[in-house]
Amino acid sequence: MINKAIINLANERPIYHSEADLQFALGYEIAKLYPKGKIRFEKPIDGQYIDITYSENNLSIIGLEIKYKTSKLDYTFCNELFKLKEHAAIDLGRFDVISDISRLESFVAKNNISKGYMLFITNCSGYWTNEQYRGFQKAQDFEFRLINNSTLSGKLNWQQGAKETTYGKKRIDGISLRNFYTINWEDFSIVNTNKNNIFKYL
Repeated sequence: MINKAIINLANERPIYHSEADLQFALGYEIAKLYPKGKIRFEKPIDGQYIDITYSENNLSIIGLEIKYKTSKLDYTFCNELFKLKEHAAIDLGRFDVISDISRLESFVAKNNISKGYMLFITNCSGYWTNEQYRGFQKAQDFEFRLINNSTLSGKLNWQQGAKETTYGKKRIDGISLRNFYTINWEDFSIVNTNKNNIFKYL
């Protein structure tokens, strides 16, 4: 379901203003592809909110979590100007992507949803390359790296010496995953600029 929707999104528009812009565009695309179902945004589940849910006849609910992190980019597409902000703190961004996977696992385990998808789109190459780890393989966020073909599983922690004042009370204890996930980055789009012009999705 989601792969077809992502391909259609990329063909329709190679760039999005914000996470909310992407979220609504994806929900609308799923609704077009599968008109028999029902789309909800920010549905409360078990005291938390899930970005998008899709259900047919209330028999099963598919949950989707969306992340859209950007590097600075100004680009005009179809006479519309897109001014993307620089989202710093890649270490926190990595953590939050994996945290959404853990949340979806929890929803499935409690039968709140039948299946979950996490979609992450970014034009920040630091997420899919290993360049920032050269020379110091044990960076604080080493276990949360999202390098292609690596695997996420089990308990993931910050490296020794990580401080709550740096990463926050909700992040400092790390993340536990029930399943195994192999990182597989795919091309989303390329825009006609010289810098930060490649978008990939996970």
